[in-house]
Amino acid sequence: MTAAGFAVERQFFFNKAGVIAWWIGNTLCGQKTITRTQLRIYNLLTPLFKVLDRCLPMSGLSTIVVAQKRAA
Repeated sequence: MTAAGFAVERQFFFNKAGVIAWWIGNTLCGQKTITRTQLRIYNLLTPLFKVLDRCLPMSGLSTIVVAQKRAA
């Protein structure tokens, strides 16, 4: 983003619990895609995952970057 002329104001990861879920599904179960049932369970547990996101000391599946275009 900086190479494109943006000043990064904030960057953070989210969906840390998703890393654990994908690792279990892919590594232990050999899955390539998430099932409909797994997605429903994940959606039901989302409030818990929001709390865990603050506590887990790792990167998440996704990142959010807030940046502003530098003046020319």
